Amino acid sequence: MQVSTANDVKIYNLSYGKSIPEWLTSKQRRELTKKNLDVRRRIQLIQNFEMPDVANCMSISKDGRHVFCCGLL
Repeated sequence: MQVSTANDVKIYNLSYGKSIPEWLTSKQRRELTKKNLDVRRRIQLIQNFEMPDVANCMSISKDGRHVFCCGLL
């Protein structure tokens, strides 16, 4: 992630850097994460994650890899 500043406002470029190939297996992704610091610092955005009616409870696992959500769709 690249951070720049303009007029005392931080701008985060979330699409900066190389993308991880979609064809990698989950084992290959884990190995790449262990070896590459840039991949380890990567932020992944969740798209279309919505609960339009009610979200009663939402929490993130301690390792930050999972989101748990209860509610009505």
